[in-house]
Amino acid sequence: KNLNNLNRYNSRHDIATIGFTAHDKTTPNGFYNWTFYGGYINGTSKNSELDSDENGGFIGILNKLQTHNFIINSTINTGFLKTDVNYTSISDNHTNIWFGAMANIAYNLQLDDTFSLYPVITAGYTWIKNETQNSTYSDDLQNQTFGFFEVTPNINAVKHIGNNWYGTLGVKYVMLSNTDKNITIND
Repeated sequence: KNLNNLNRYNSRHDIATIGFTAHDKTTPNGFYNWTFYGGYINGTSKNSELDSDENGGFIGILNKLQTHNFIINSTINTGFLKTDVNYTSISDNHTNIWFGAMANIAYNLQLDDTFSLYPVITAGYTWIKNETQNSTYSDDLQNQTFGFFEVTPNINAVKHIGNNWYGTLGVKYVMLSNTDKNITIND
């Protein structure tokens, strides 16, 4: 069934993140460091028929490695998002739990002392478990556990203007591939 004629949503999502970064560790050809981070998610989506509130949190670890002209950033994280939904005469709530891993690899093409181009490729996978806690539908409607892959090629341009001011421009193309496209009703 195609979904159309839906009213526009007014959405607001706030994400607060805090992290702790270690000092850079020098290697023979560059450096690396670790960052531990966590955060809180709070959001709402509303229109004349639907009212949705979301609350959750996440934790993760990030590693940055720079060697010669290559820069490799990688992260793993996990979290949850609890959603309470009221839709006209019915309501439901569910919790999404996720685990993700992602890395991006960039190469620094330094064109002069103040201008660099960075071709970048980003790849990652996210696994999501969805649980309906209070189904009020006429049939039991359960979302399946699913995952998706992301591959994103992009290029960034960075120009040093002066006095620690930089101008940046980036272009990217995001490709997502879902591993499961099914919804099951009554098993």
